[in-house]
Amino acid sequence: ALAAAVAAPLALAACGGSAPDDRASGATTRQKTVTPAPRRVGDIRLTDVAGARPVRRALRARTGGVLVVFFGYASCPDVCPTTLARVASAVRRLGRDARRVEVALITVDPARDTPRVLAGYGRTWFTRGFVALRPATPGELARTERAFGAAHRRVPDGHGGHAIVHSAQVYAVDADGRVTTTWRAGAGVAALRAGLARLLDSDTSTGRGPA
Repeated sequence: ALAAAVAAPLALAACGGSAPDDRASGATTRQKTVTPAPRRVGDIRLTDVAGARPVRRALRARTGGVLVVFFGYASCPDVCPTTLARVASAVRRLGRDARRVEVALITVDPARDTPRVLAGYGRTWFTRGFVALRPATPGELARTERAFGAAHRRVPDGHGGHAIVHSAQVYAVDADGRVTTTWRAGAGVAALRAGLARLLDSDTSTGRGPA
């Protein structure tokens, strides 16, 4: 499954190298437009450790909102903080609609990403709406990655430790648990903001408001 994911357009990003930016080239960053990804992930439940008490929650947005999902880990030196900073900036630019967006980090390094680490990590960028999801087992993480078409693998860092190469796409999930949008690795703030605004406007047009 991992080999197939590496070969697919959802390529892996090597944390520890250069973070993708708006000028990046290559198959995964050349096209940053919003693309459809008809996947269903709403039946998956993971433990959210961002609050005072861990809770199991389904991968679904609140009614009238959008759940933004990214796979990464707290000690990632570049790709993860760069991506989350862009997402945070895009959400802030939505103005009042920002309250309708939740941002979920699904850790691919649960051994090092304890609940305390993840909760503190989210507060670096988000004052509200951050969801820190920590899979309970390797199998739970693998099933979640398969549902999104994502993947990761550990690589030695040359100092007795390891880094993690992982998918760097950003996903939008609706209230029905469907992945409605995928932004390619390296998507800029403008593309993220425009895509989120489009999704929120579409939801408003159906007559569904925020919870």
